[in-house]
Amino acid sequence: MKSMELQKSLLNEVAAILDDEEMTEKALRSIRRIKAKVAKEQKVEEEIRPYTPQELKAELDERLARMRAGEELSSEQVFKRMEEKYSWLCE
Repeated sequence: MKSMELQKSLLNEVAAILDDEEMTEKALRSIRRIKAKVAKEQKVEEEIRPYTPQELKAELDERLARMRAGEELSSEQVFKRMEEKYSWLCE
């Protein structure tokens, strides 16, 4: 169907639904459920968006600068601290 035909068909359905209060309430609940589902799916897609190469490079540059400034720990330092703090786990 073309866009105009779809719109006309939708308006005809809406007009029929508006004539019945129970149908109007059901339609509203359905529309709200659909909107919530779509919004949730879009949010999930935004949350799991992969990093761009520029974002990865910027993150790497920032971490390297922090490492050189002594603000980051090496893996050896992390493991040593873990062994000291949680020695009972390393037995």
